[in-house]
Amino acid sequence: MYQLKVQAVLMHQSGISMYQICRELHICTRSLHLWLAIYKKEGEQGLRKSYKQHKSVSEKLGIIEDVLNNALSLSEASKKYLVTPHALQGWLKAYQTHGVNGLHRKNEAGKTMARKKREYTQDELDELTELRRRNEWLEAENAMLKKAKALVEAKRAQQRANGQESSKN
Repeated sequence: MYQLKVQAVLMHQSGISMYQICRELHICTRSLHLWLAIYKKEGEQGLRKSYKQHKSVSEKLGIIEDVLNNALSLSEASKKYLVTPHALQGWLKAYQTHGVNGLHRKNEAGKTMARKKREYTQDELDELTELRRRNEWLEAENAMLKKAKALVEAKRAQQRANGQESSKN
């Protein structure tokens, strides 16, 4: 991964467009922006580090307050704090929805908070069962049609090989 980061930075420094770099190296623009920011801030050694998105609640809150108070874009904050824009967006949404409590990754007991499972009505379960049954039938029908097509194509190929013309019907 380090080699890829260095290659991307060197390509950017040589004047290759970000779009072309992302396309050639099969990376997203967010990653490239972050790597360029890290390189600008810490040099090549910074690219060797692994930047984990696990920040404390106070760190997240400080970043969010800076974004909100100074009208920073996600891209600007991402470069400033070396955090992906996707993580920042998630923190902002959690903060706006649940306040500071939304920034906690774990509950008081130290266990990961479980998501509440959605309860389905009997009508939804019946519909799901029917859709699954219909899907299985359609998959079987599709497989049968593919086999029939392959047999027809094989027969036509054999007739051509024998010098016979197949009828158009």
